[in-house]
Amino acid sequence: MYFVMQSFRDVWSLHDPATMRSEGSMGTCVSCGGALRPVRKYRFKSAAFRRVYSDRSVYACTACRLAQADVSKVDDDALSRYYRLEYRAVAQIGVGDPGHRWYRARAAALAKLAAAHSLRAPKRVFEVGAGYGYNLLAIKELYPDAFLFTDELDETIALPKPIDRATLASGGYDIVILSHVLEHFSNPKSLIASALNALTVGGILLIEVPNDVPGIYALNGPDEPHLTFFTANSLELLLGTATIFGAGPPYQRKNIYMWSRRAALRMLHRMPIVSGFIARRSARIISPDSFSARRTDGIFLRAVLSNTSE
Repeated sequence: MYFVMQSFRDVWSLHDPATMRSEGSMGTCVSCGGALRPVRKYRFKSAAFRRVYSDRSVYACTACRLAQADVSKVDDDALSRYYRLEYRAVAQIGVGDPGHRWYRARAAALAKLAAAHSLRAPKRVFEVGAGYGYNLLAIKELYPDAFLFTDELDETIALPKPIDRATLASGGYDIVILSHVLEHFSNPKSLIASALNALTVGGILLIEVPNDVPGIYALNGPDEPHLTFFTANSLELLLGTATIFGAGPPYQRKNIYMWSRRAALRMLHRMPIVSGFIARRSARIISPDSFSARRTDGIFLRAVLSNTSE
């Protein structure tokens, strides 16, 4: 989601173009290599991403059941441009979220998770696609002496100080963060391997993705620009021995009750007195404590992996 061009292309090109892009062929599962079957239409937000993904379907792996786009139909050059120039304009990230409370609360929760699993104070911390840098800055608050790095690709935002640009391949990191980026890559297994290889011995890899349980209101809204849609089971199969857990506020299932409730809230937001109450309640939901809470029906899935190799 937000990577320096070269490192983005390095990881992206790890699948075999000769196999994946032959005319009329279908790709295989990005997790286990199993066969794919179409399950529904891909829900686009923009014409820009239609240029990226020429297929119009979401598929499920017949073996591990991971829902995904057919990455053999993804145009790498168009995808790179999308993240450099178009992504945030389409996603409207932070719109209606004064001070980016959502991202700050999530960042504080991830920093707390990092501190709980770190064996030592980290010296070098790297995040793939740091965006506005909130995750790295939250870790800096806990570890003031840490040096912060990212390979952020987006040219429409400026990195805050003291975050510097680097590549994952540079290595020597005590913490690597994959926060809502794994679902954007065509080869998540290779990205995870690269992230683990970039860690110092005893270093940790933090992973967070949306919990895309079928039949819920998706955290990301329409599918764009995600390429994979993880549940706890499919993420566990991808990561192997890692412990997967849900976290954050509870997700909401699509049913008549929730549809009616959402419609009522939209109407109440227009009433000044009631909207103030709703805003205060929302502030309690969007808090570090709420985002740290472990729950099976949480909107996030998280995992912590360690580099134990000598």
